[in-house]
Order: sequence, then structure tokens, then C-alpha cells
Amino acid sequence: MVVYHDPSTHRLDPDLFADLPDVHLLTAAEPIIWGDITLEAARWRVFRWILDNLDVDWVMLLSEQDYPVAPAAELHAHLAGGGADAYLYGMPIADIGDDELRRECEKRYLYQYVSLPSSGIERRLPGSWQRRLKQLRRKAFGAVARLQRQVLFYATPEALDLPSRIGLRARRTPFDADFPCWLNDSWFVASRTALTHLLDHLDAHPELVRYYERTVIPLESATATVLLNDPTLTITRTSLHEIRWTDPRSGRPDVFTTDDVDHLLTSGAYFARKFGSADIEVLDRLDAMIFGPAR
Repeated sequence: MVVYHDPSTHRLDPDLFADLPDVHLLTAAEPIIWGDITLEAARWRVFRWILDNLDVDWVMLLSEQDYPVAPAAELHAHLAGGGADAYLYGMPIADIGDDELRRECEKRYLYQYVSLPSSGIERRLPGSWQRRLKQLRRKAFGAVARLQRQVLFYATPEALDLPSRIGLRARRTPFDADFPCWLNDSWFVASRTALTHLLDHLDAHPELVRYYERTVIPLESATATVLLNDPTLTITRTSLHEIRWTDPRSGRPDVFTTDDVDHLLTSGAYFARKFGSADIEVLDRLDAMIFGPAR
């Protein structure tokens, strides 16, 4: 297990893992901000470290909010016998049937953005004022976007509390008919072969990285665009995670509870997310079903 930690949020004591030789703690080189390139770059950095330092066949992305919903032996057997180089759900953004989602992806990946500066004054206002200002800002952004298509203001869901961005329609993109832009599920499983191809392509095409640095949420496009456009790889376009989005507009998936145990165990997935501290019993129930009763 490789843990990649951002010390700008809180410090994780490396001595916690001193007696766990199979756990490796890496420290982030820069603060990680959801929604920009820092999170995707952090994953690429971890992949590179793993390939350079560990003898592994597969890498599965997990967060602290993941939990197994099937025995590890079943996952191992699936990966060994599946005949794929990666399991990654995705689709070209031009093929997305949902008009709203397709437009969202076009806003993210066909424009080049900079973040709008913040004076910090808004954060010191009462909560009701902050909410009212955010609503007014979104209405103003929407009005500007309806008037023309070259300049966009992009605001993430309020719960994420991230800066708004202003973007210009890109005059030139790295995408074409032979190398389309893809949207992907950000939790995937990739073999050593697939990760080697990914990093080799990024090294050979720094202009692609520079382009994605000025997009929004590159985490859900950049890696898939490289891997799923590689004709030498066999990619199974499915996810081995169970994730449920009751309210996609919130930017946050559902938190599973004990009421979801039967669903999780029959989902065909090997991990699920998210889980939270409000219902710990769900983890005990999963443990009992997957690993047997505690002794």
C-alpha cells in the first residue's frame, strides 16, 4: 500500500507505519487542490514512484473513504484472468448522450482557465450573505455565458468551496479524430503495462500536460484520454468500484449505510465508496459477510 499524503492539511506521523514494511508513505511535493491539475499530477507522481520502486502487476486507486465489498482473492483472480491492461470506465465527450453532461465536459476541457483572485472579504461575511453573494455570482456568470460562447465563468458546487475560474475557448486543442477527449471515472485499476504507457506518453508530450493544467477537473479526463486512445492497450471500460450518485450536482457521491449492505455485496464490485463515520456498523456488517465472524 502506497499512501500519498498532503502535509498542508495536517501532518501524518511516518512512525505510524514503522512496523508495516508493505506500507509506503509519500509526502506531497505541493498542496493538492481538488479540481485542478495538482490532484492528477499527484497520481502520476505515485504511479512513477511505484514503477520505480515496487514489483507490482496492478495498481488500484483507493481513498480513505473506500472499503472492500468482496474478498481480495476474488479481485486478484479477476485481474489475473480478465485479459485487460486496465479497468477504466470512460467515453469520448463527443459521444455523451446526455446534453447537459456533454456541455459540462466541453466547458471543462475545450476551454483554458485561470482562477479568479479572492480578497478574502467574502469569507468574513455572515453565512447568509455568503450564500446570497454566491447565488448572485452564479446568475451573473450564467448571463455572460448565454450572451456569447468564447468566454466562460466556471463555478464548482458550493459544497466544494473552490475559487471560480474564467476561461477562453481554446483556439487549438490536443484533440482530434484520432485522439479524442475522453471523460472517465476517476477510480480505476491499471496494470504495470498501462501505467508505463501512460507515463511514457506524458513524458513525450509535455504540451498535453500543459493544456490540461488550465482545464477544470483534469482528473476526470487526462489519464483516460491517454490510455483509451492507445491502440496497443486492451482497456475494459467498466469500474470495479461501486459509487452511487443520487445528486450529481452536489459534486459528492452518496455515503453508504447499513441499509446498502445487500446492494453492495451483490454489486459485482470489489470496493465501494463513500463511507463515513456516522454509520460504522456498515463496515462491521461487511467484514462479517466478507471475512467471516470475528474470533
